[in-house]
Amino acid sequence: MGYNTENGVFILKKRLTGILSLALCFCCLLCGCAGRPLCAYTTYAYFDTQTRWAYFSHDAEKEQTLWARITSFAESVERSVSLSRSDSALSRFNAAAAGETVEIDAIAYDLLDLARQAYEDTQGAYNPAAGIYIDLWGFSPRCTSVQYRPTLPYDRADYTSELPDERYITLFQPLTDFSAVRWWEQDGAYFARKPAVFVEAEGEVFTMALNLGGIAKGYCADACAPLVREAGYDAGYLAFGSSSLALLKNALPDAESGDLWAVGVRSPRESEHANYMDVYLKDVNLSSSGDSELYYELNGIRYCHIIDPVTGYPVNALGKGGIVCAAVSGLSGAAGDAVTTALHVMGKDGAIDYAREKLSECGVSFVYDDGTGALTLYTNLQEGTYRLWDQTMRTVTF
Repeated sequence: MGYNTENGVFILKKRLTGILSLALCFCCLLCGCAGRPLCAYTTYAYFDTQTRWAYFSHDAEKEQTLWARITSFAESVERSVSLSRSDSALSRFNAAAAGETVEIDAIAYDLLDLARQAYEDTQGAYNPAAGIYIDLWGFSPRCTSVQYRPTLPYDRADYTSELPDERYITLFQPLTDFSAVRWWEQDGAYFARKPAVFVEAEGEVFTMALNLGGIAKGYCADACAPLVREAGYDAGYLAFGSSSLALLKNALPDAESGDLWAVGVRSPRESEHANYMDVYLKDVNLSSSGDSELYYELNGIRYCHIIDPVTGYPVNALGKGGIVCAAVSGLSGAAGDAVTTALHVMGKDGAIDYAREKLSECGVSFVYDDGTGALTLYTNLQEGTYRLWDQTMRTVTF
């Protein structure tokens, strides 16, 4: 869905549509290698986005079975933590009363563990308890649904032309302490307890709301890539949405990149180039995030789905400039997804310090807007491991 309003522009990536922040650049799906074509299974059934397995075919029956295993796992993750489903473990947790214990499943349990690791490692810059702010600003599945209708006191009929009441931003701060959530395993079952904290407004009680969508797709990549390898497929890739890639090797080598994939990272702003850079990778995970994936503009300010859990505002909305897109390779899919989100929240200097301290063995790139619209690429990638297409973009190596 996309439309113009008198004062703003609304560009939300909806089901089956939208602009990818990561696009694999290769010859084409019909090219072959040693007589084997590069084929792909694709579905839009999960996470409101595309899931794809690209592979070099040699056993159609085995591939069909393997794709069924991949989609079955994606379906199980969807059932566990999707906020589009009222019966998911995470939706039931969010609907529970303050202090209540909810039975969850093994996948939600694993994702909570991974979320805690990322939360602690980034000192809260990645915070799944910012879920209530994601809803407040209009970026939750409830709000982006074509069936959206205002139901809560802070809802707006058209949240692209009216910002939320600031009192809710202050009111919801006590609901964002992810460290207060508890979860455990007992006798083969899994449980999570919501913090006994709530706030009230206009007769409505609000409690903590978690959102694990930021790492669920990377989690799928982490689980499904080994299935592909174990089945004897060491070339191709898995893509869960536009933000989470598990790359194997490229069996269509060329003189420039050999058996590496040339992965194009989409330009974060209007540009003559669809991709501002290519990175050359294989046998690694690549995660990305950006403020051009899901956003609206109002009175010249961009409000995106990446929320600073401290301020309660979308990143870059309170000041001039900020990180507008980030990409990280070399971590697990889930960790990479969390870190790219956290880099936005950290800001330029914090992101550089974090990358130097924690990500020295990874490939890190982010684009910074200085507030005038001038974009600078900050990266620790070595020369020859990437290609910059946008020559107007300054590059700083850290």
